[in-house]
Amino acid sequence: MDGFINLNKPKGITSQQAVAAIRRFLPTKQKVGHTGTLDPDARGVLPICLGKATRLAEYITDFPKTYQGELTLGITTSTQDASGYILRRRDASYVSQADLLAVLPAFCGKISQVPPMVSAAHYQGKRLYKLAWAGLEVPREPREVQIFDLRVLKPLTEEENPKALLEITCSKGTYIRTLFNDIGEAIGFGGHMSDLLRVAVGDFCLAESFTLEQIGEFAKANDWNFVLPIAWGIGHLPAVCIEDEQFFYVLHGNKFTFACSLAPGTICRVEDKTGKFLAIGQVLEGELALHKVLISE
Repeated sequence: MDGFINLNKPKGITSQQAVAAIRRFLPTKQKVGHTGTLDPDARGVLPICLGKATRLAEYITDFPKTYQGELTLGITTSTQDASGYILRRRDASYVSQADLLAVLPAFCGKISQVPPMVSAAHYQGKRLYKLAWAGLEVPREPREVQIFDLRVLKPLTEEENPKALLEITCSKGTYIRTLFNDIGEAIGFGGHMSDLLRVAVGDFCLAESFTLEQIGEFAKANDWNFVLPIAWGIGHLPAVCIEDEQFFYVLHGNKFTFACSLAPGTICRVEDKTGKFLAIGQVLEGELALHKVLISE
């Protein structure tokens, strides 16, 4: 079985545990993977790759992602979210909606983030979260990420530690909890991410996702119609159509002479005249190189 599952990951399990749960539902043993870690305390869209689609995970990882997160002001935690211990608590009851709106423009566009210690980023070959669990803190280099859109969905509540619901569309590699921590610091009272829902990864959206319970019921009924075709996940790539005599080169992953209107360097999906997806290629100057061939004789 080859294709993608648009999973609505529940809160409280890791992305790898979600993959393991999906694997148990499948009728035969095969490759299963995810397209980018979603924290255990986060829920929402987690694209799952099956079979040959696992070779396409990198093209899904690059998609922009949209989140809805709850920001709580006045409480700073060790993990920048609700799972950590409290480092500082302040009365932020007199922070206004205007105060929040005033700092948000500084966090739009290209920004720099320092990865949190409790994260999957690496330091000298080791995961940061493993070092954090050992009580260590190491220097981290800032990373540039892009916030395409940042808006308030629900305004600040009126309480000692007010909450607001924000929606963020961002590039891969963005830490939403770091964003919320930094927004809290910019306001002057600190803050953390108290809840997170991922509502979209590219074309994978929450409204069209399935829970583990639903997938389990489909599997019992041997109904796999919810599995998206392997070509669906790379529909954003431009397509090139090969001639029948060029199929041999594609099949064996060989570069061949090819003319098309796409700019050299463009990553594309390679199809035959019927529209069948064959491979991922790259347009060169007068040639087509094959990166990933997904068909066989």
